[in-house]
Amino acid sequence: MKHINDMLGLFDRDCWTRVGFGWEKSTLWKAMYWGFEVLKERDAEAQALKDNVNGTGTDVTENTDADGAYETEEDVSPYVAISKIERFHWACYILNWMDDNEEFHAYIKNGNECFRHRPNVAEEVGKFLLKPFSEAENRLMVEALGEQYASNWAKIAEKERKATFERYGSELEDMISDTRSGGWLDSETETDWNWSAFGEDVAKTLAVKVAGAMEYLPKKYGYTTPWVISTCGNLAMIEKVCAVD
Repeated sequence: MKHINDMLGLFDRDCWTRVGFGWEKSTLWKAMYWGFEVLKERDAEAQALKDNVNGTGTDVTENTDADGAYETEEDVSPYVAISKIERFHWACYILNWMDDNEEFHAYIKNGNECFRHRPNVAEEVGKFLLKPFSEAENRLMVEALGEQYASNWAKIAEKERKATFERYGSELEDMISDTRSGGWLDSETETDWNWSAFGEDVAKTLAVKVAGAMEYLPKKYGYTTPWVISTCGNLAMIEKVCAVD
């Protein structure tokens, strides 16, 4: 928890102005990705239970060695073992912190209070679930499958995306909105989390945003500009904390 608090505690309005929007979008993407994985996992579990009740499921045999330990080829490192729901809760924890720091999102311009644009959950969920193939993906499919087959593939894929959005869109949006308001406390306590892995996850994302801002600001606004020096100094402190093992 200390690593997380150290990173978040160094943020001020100027630092947020330079990296906050991109960081919030990245964090929201994590919430969408892991939230979607959780919803699909719940559906799969429900279907498996239904199949088992109806007698259509398949029993899974488990082999153990002489000591009774389960044989597995999975990576069982502590980080990999972290559940999807915990990773989802990590993202919502950071989004909750962003929401609580209201001073980051308002500023005064010409004597009037203005509010910064923030990612809209409903819009981002739509982009996430309905995202079409990229130009590079389309080219690859045409080269590999031929133009006609690739075109048919793309049409089927679009139908699948729409069906996925209809099934999960509203639920994922509500899940994120509820949980970023502290909803993770309904199912677990923060002391159950792997805070070391959480800190590493946040640091990796944040370090990229900070490094980009520190390179961009002096090139655009000058290396002798006082506010650039001050802001980059604060960002450097955040970068230093992000690099801590």
